Amino acid sequence: MTVKHKQIFLLSVIVVLMLAIVAAAAITLLWSSKEASNEGTTVTAVAQSHFESGTFESEFDMPALPNRLLESQMYDAASWPESSSHDVVNDSVALRAVGVSRYGKLEVLSQPGEVVLQDGAPAKFKGTYTVRYVDTSGQEHKLPDQVEQVLRQLPDPAAMKAVQLDGVDVLLFQPRYYHFAQSYGPMFTTYAYAITSDEEAFPVQFVYNEQGGGLKDMDSFLFDMNGPIESTGTGLTAQTIIMSKRLEITWVLDAKKHQLLAKGVKDRTTEYDKLDEITGSASLHIGQALGLKDVEYPGGPLPEDKLRALFTDEAWSNPGFQFLREEFAKQERETGNANRAFAWQPIDAAYTSPDTIRYTFTINLWYAIGLAGHLEAKLKQRDGEWIIADLGTLETEKLDDPNAPFNGLLMEDPLE
Repeated sequence: MTVKHKQIFLLSVIVVLMLAIVAAAAITLLWSSKEASNEGTTVTAVAQSHFESGTFESEFDMPALPNRLLESQMYDAASWPESSSHDVVNDSVALRAVGVSRYGKLEVLSQPGEVVLQDGAPAKFKGTYTVRYVDTSGQEHKLPDQVEQVLRQLPDPAAMKAVQLDGVDVLLFQPRYYHFAQSYGPMFTTYAYAITSDEEAFPVQFVYNEQGGGLKDMDSFLFDMNGPIESTGTGLTAQTIIMSKRLEITWVLDAKKHQLLAKGVKDRTTEYDKLDEITGSASLHIGQALGLKDVEYPGGPLPEDKLRALFTDEAWSNPGFQFLREEFAKQERETGNANRAFAWQPIDAAYTSPDTIRYTFTINLWYAIGLAGHLEAKLKQRDGEWIIADLGTLETEKLDDPNAPFNGLLMEDPLE
């Protein structure tokens, strides 16, 4: 081999080595970038929704749910103002929520240092909360804390919903569920706890099969409180909204593994869209009868005789309905200005029979501020038309504001 050939050979070797080094560096960089990206995604997901992947048996045979669940968290974000002069620090221990079971009770208590937002609206609380189970003999058992949680509720302890299964009660803790907020945001973050007949209590994970992502595990799930939550004996059914679809999910409890498994799903969108249409129309009629002017009536307001014909005498004479109607008219007479109240989205709509619907008429009684009023309503179908057959109890939100109109009213007249 000549000197020239040796030089060419050595140069070729050097080039190959350099290319190998560059390739190795590129692979390392890409792999590191991927790991960093994955790690960042995981941290973000955990911080926002406590979401993580898990390894579960393949024989679960669980239906695939849409893969946009994390985006749904915006429905019930744990928001808090960056700075507020209304923040008060609570250094005592207060009972914030309680759930009563056949086998004892569950309590959520504040810890010293809790921050309370007092701005006239229902209070918000922020902090880490102690969770404890009190068995039937009165003995206390500590469960994992609810860390850095935001609660929205009245000062009185919130009541957890209890769902009775076969030998187990499932208690649902919803930190920001507030009934008077339901008309403009019915999706609420829900944590589940189980208490067995052997008096063992534990938090429960929600396990579901994500379309394209496999089985997932979350320590909370979003329940739509405009739909019913019912026991199936081995679990419960509850509704959620994902990408405008209203899904009823059947959760089956695996008490040994402390899991609620999403074993069934049913699309209820069409049914509830029809309910919304019927109750929305009824709410417009109730609003017009109350004298609401700050409302757009499709096709214009009904003539008085046609409007009155949509109410039975029993509904028209309801005390709460007549009270609001007279107060609105009085306000207009005395001030010369029409009231600015308007109807909100109906809530809690459900068929009680093929020709009967019960729901809650909701109204904002304080323009630009917000003070909710709820009036129970029953609709019946008559000659193919839905009429207001009866009205029930009127209840209004109670705010810590002396200027709030209709503040904290309760005019009971339960529906039959």
